[in-house]
Amino acid sequence: MQDELQAGARPDAALASAASITAEYASTLRRAAEQCRQGADVAVVLRGDDALRDIARAWDVALSVGAPLADVIARVAADLEAREELARQLRTTLTGPRASAAMVAALPLVGLVLGSAMGARPVSVLMDTHAGHLLLVLGVSFDAVGVLWTQRMVRRAAAA
Repeated sequence: MQDELQAGARPDAALASAASITAEYASTLRRAAEQCRQGADVAVVLRGDDALRDIARAWDVALSVGAPLADVIARVAADLEAREELARQLRTTLTGPRASAAMVAALPLVGLVLGSAMGARPVSVLMDTHAGHLLLVLGVSFDAVGVLWTQRMVRRAAAA
């Protein structure tokens, strides 16, 4: 859409062109193009789709201050690209803590398997003795708290 506007296409033609490119937003962009041809408020239609709200705001700004729509759309596109890059970096950064949470959850099971492989019978100790019951409850509790704590930190980091 930005390229068409910079090349001098009418806004309704640019919206129709964008509708032909993206299937996901095609119906909304076609309705917006029709609204534009009729002289109605295009931003109202664009606001109906969460992903197109920034374009609706750009449209409003261009109309209210008289800025060329292509320039405003270019800035919105750059902002959206920057947001996507930041989200991608955040997902990459949080991969390590998520792996740590999985490791915290799995280590007790690995310990039981290794103990059994060495002939130590850890499952019997945990199930058949009073001290084992206490250790089992404490171990499961600490493991659950560790996993929940790590998940909470990851969620907070993702939200920030």
